[in-house]
Amino acid sequence: ACRWLALNLLFRMVIRFKCESYGVQLSLLIFGTAFRGVGQLGLKNLLIKTDSEGDSVFIREYPFPSGFEYASFQSIHEINNSLYVVGYGGIVMPIEDDLYMYRFDQDGNQQNYWRFFTQENCEYFQDAIVKGDNIVISVAQTNACVSAFVQSKTKILEVDTSGNLLWSWVDPSINFKKGWGLGLKSTPDAGWVYAGAYTDTTIGAWQYDRLFVTKIDSNWSHEWTHIIGYKSIDSYNFLRDIVIDRDGNFIVAGQYRTGNPDFPDPNPATSAIATKISPTGEILWTNIVKAYENGPDNGLLMFTTNVSLLSSGNIILGGYLYRFLPLDLQNEGWLAKFSPSGEVLDEPDPMCGFVSTQHPQTDLASTIKCYPNPAENFVAFDLNGLPAEVRYGKITIYDLMGKIIVETPLATITKNTTINMQNVFDGIYLYRITSGHTLIHSGKFIVQRH
Repeated sequence: ACRWLALNLLFRMVIRFKCESYGVQLSLLIFGTAFRGVGQLGLKNLLIKTDSEGDSVFIREYPFPSGFEYASFQSIHEINNSLYVVGYGGIVMPIEDDLYMYRFDQDGNQQNYWRFFTQENCEYFQDAIVKGDNIVISVAQTNACVSAFVQSKTKILEVDTSGNLLWSWVDPSINFKKGWGLGLKSTPDAGWVYAGAYTDTTIGAWQYDRLFVTKIDSNWSHEWTHIIGYKSIDSYNFLRDIVIDRDGNFIVAGQYRTGNPDFPDPNPATSAIATKISPTGEILWTNIVKAYENGPDNGLLMFTTNVSLLSSGNIILGGYLYRFLPLDLQNEGWLAKFSPSGEVLDEPDPMCGFVSTQHPQTDLASTIKCYPNPAENFVAFDLNGLPAEVRYGKITIYDLMGKIIVETPLATITKNTTINMQNVFDGIYLYRITSGHTLIHSGKFIVQRH
């Protein structure tokens, strides 16, 4: 439920800052009943605190670290009631990028700052996880900043809460001299697994090509690597996030351009991909989720940002749809569900479980009333203001885990409908009103009994 809330909060924040000239990128931390977010907005870094409903408690801006011409807060972590923010930045000429870390109190007041210099030209933040009281960071260590040939390595380092570098390790594999791991997890056997992308072409230094997953043991010895997918020089192929299930299997998620022999497609498109790998390195399955309107002519890319496990064993992927072409809606968030065996679940045609980051601003949506809120034993929807041809569709109510609680069909004669909520727990519920393939309205309500 927290992951879904975090995604919803992220979507709200993207909307809130979408009018700024530089946009905003955010990383979220769930802390009790509140959220923390960090990112960059224009020429300043941001630290955001919200309440459980996503409303701002404070938004604080910080200048770039001393000696940096550009920088970005990338990841936030809570250790011993302090907030640790990891980022990277550098100078334009001569090109140099380094990592940095801040420590803040819960009110966003700076307590400490550390900069981690690199021997390479650039170090780009990729992922960070908390291990005990320390933070383990993965980066792309590269001299691509000053070379026409991409020569990048995955680097993993651990720092303590006093900013001391405890160790660092660089992947010695010659096969990945042009790639790096974007996702990182520690494994039950004290080893590490990381996944990302590499390119075996010199066309376009920043083009991602093929996917890889690598496992190393506690002594930093290589155990196995899998290459997934086919080379595509005009795509954004990479694996981004990893979870480990109760059996020790690795579920790795990212995005991949269809149309190759593994996933033939008459309309190749950038789609979400997940793969499940056993602890010994056997690939158990690989599958994709394709946006219903993906295609080569609409400028739509389906980016994956997170993968999570539900208590049922099902797998949730989340991300956003990004358009290069000026079409409305410009961006949408999406969620998709896989079974433990890799089957795509909860894919109502054709919406594929998408959650929009921008609700259509129409007079139709403003005429819909959902009441009472909070509700006790029932919730009613007043559709009187909708034209009859739009009232043909359905109302779907979900809990925060994405489970469908009620799905009620509508007909052209429907003017209002009441839905029984007596058999559900108190809490927040989401609803969607759709007409055919069109989302008319979505929102939420609370069930609260006295």
